[in-house]
Amino acid sequence: MAALQALNYKPAVPVPAHQFADAALRDSWIQDKGMVVFQMRSDSHPETCVDIFVREPNGVCSTESSHRPLSVPPHRILQRLSENIQSLIKHRIRDSQRR
Repeated sequence: MAALQALNYKPAVPVPAHQFADAALRDSWIQDKGMVVFQMRSDSHPETCVDIFVREPNGVCSTESSHRPLSVPPHRILQRLSENIQSLIKHRIRDSQRR
């Protein structure tokens, strides 16, 4: 969330982004609202929304044994995510300017 917020992304629903970290709250969103994804939007990048699955979709990991501990520090993952989002936004802007 910090990487997205650094790029001016905010939740599309009226809740603070940090609430996504609360597993019990996510479960209530699924049960009470039928939520599948938590969408983040940015006024700076209106053409690029980011959907985050509220629960891991079926079929992504076929067995529990496929889960392995991360060997990459979490801050590197966030940095890489931020770089990828920025690259995607630049490509989208460039593509829209070509039209």
